[in-house]
Amino acid sequence: MPEGWGNSRVFASGRWQMTYGERAALEGLVSSAKPRLAIEIGTAQGGSLDCIAAHSEEVHSFDLNPPEAEPPANVTVHTGNSRETLPATLGELADAGRTVDFALVDGDHTAAGVRADLDAIVRSPAVDFALVVLHDTMNEEVRRGILEVGLERVPRVTYANLDLVTGYLAASGPYEGQLWGGLGVVVVDSGGKPWREGIFEDEHADPHDLLATGARSPRALARRARQRLVDRSKSRRAES
Repeated sequence: MPEGWGNSRVFASGRWQMTYGERAALEGLVSSAKPRLAIEIGTAQGGSLDCIAAHSEEVHSFDLNPPEAEPPANVTVHTGNSRETLPATLGELADAGRTVDFALVDGDHTAAGVRADLDAIVRSPAVDFALVVLHDTMNEEVRRGILEVGLERVPRVTYANLDLVTGYLAASGPYEGQLWGGLGVVVVDSGGKPWREGIFEDEHADPHDLLATGARSPRALARRARQRLVDRSKSRRAES
């Protein structure tokens, strides 16, 4: 690390399992949101937790295992399966009249696990106006779990972008040939209106399709993206 970068959380942290671009985006999002109450699902070595805690008044952290390092003083740790601990904690917060302003979903990376975590958040009375950040949105399983929530059918969800920071195709190592990384955002605003007709960002072709299919026709990808948005919009109108 070059001299002078020692105070940079984005570049200096050695225990943060995100790319530099993902770190910078998360730092920017949480520092601008300045949450009173935040939650993180998936703590691991604690890099993201340090970032969120530095800009939040209070944080609740959820993981199957205890933290590897001592968490910041404003963090409450919940150890166990988030399918049980997260709904229980959200219920307690709702009963107390408290609301979550910011959340990071980065725990169980199976489709079922992602679906359970995200669904619990976007449908909880304790999440009325919040920014929800999703990690590893480029991964096939994670992305499937997110889409299975049916965000376009949740009235309080006003915007979703699964490729705020694009992920990557691993070129070597144990994950060679697999899609990983990427940050997405979901905006929850019970009093707001959709930012896009189909909720999902529609101004660019899906980067996931570009990497997953290896397609060589940008125009074909754009047509596929537009058709998905039309289908989602029709589905939303039919159910409303």
